Amino acid sequence: MSEVTPIMLTAIILTAAGFAINIPALLMWYVLHKLLSPRLDPILLREPYFNRAEQINYRFFPLYLVKAINYIYLVAWPTMAKKRRFKGLETPLPISRGLRATCIFQVSLMIFGVLVGIIWVLFLAFA
Repeated sequence: MSEVTPIMLTAIILTAAGFAINIPALLMWYVLHKLLSPRLDPILLREPYFNRAEQINYRFFPLYLVKAINYIYLVAWPTMAKKRRFKGLETPLPISRGLRATCIFQVSLMIFGVLVGIIWVLFLAFA
């Protein structure tokens, strides 16, 4: 049986880390969509935050996941989300502390997953 080279071992570890991060992140993304959409759609899925086409399109798969990302960012980092999409939003959101903590964790997972993906691609490009 041949030895596993350090390059191959690093590629396997990066791949496993990518799966270990992104599979739970995708599952949490869907669950957060199911939790946030009924609470926030009546408040936010309207003008001026979403134009008429987005209001229609964001009700169906796969675009409702894009809407969920907007909601997750709004709950996790309200100052960042209110600079772009949700300008002028002053309405308090019906979100518990636990759901906010989950959104912050989700954003962290997504950012970390993207970073692992970038490292994986760069590693394989230079290996």
